[in-house]
Amino acid sequence: MQHELKRLSEAATVAKDTDTFYTVKEAATRLHLCEKTVLSKIDAGRLNAANIGTFDKPQWRVSKADLMAFYNAKRSR
Repeated sequence: MQHELKRLSEAATVAKDTDTFYTVKEAATRLHLCEKTVLSKIDAGRLNAANIGTFDKPQWRVSKADLMAFYNAKRSR
């Protein structure tokens, strides 16, 4: 029963993480990287991001869940 409650609690936390999005600048600050590096990770497909701008002038947003997944993958290397 305890294990099931913990799993449900973690699932609820992940659900909340999808409501938070960061700009490239905010993501770079949290990852301790420069903005150009974050953009190159997005372009390479290593960091998931959504374009809320246009094709010619993208405005990328990174969800908190994707940011944490990228950070954890980076740490585990």
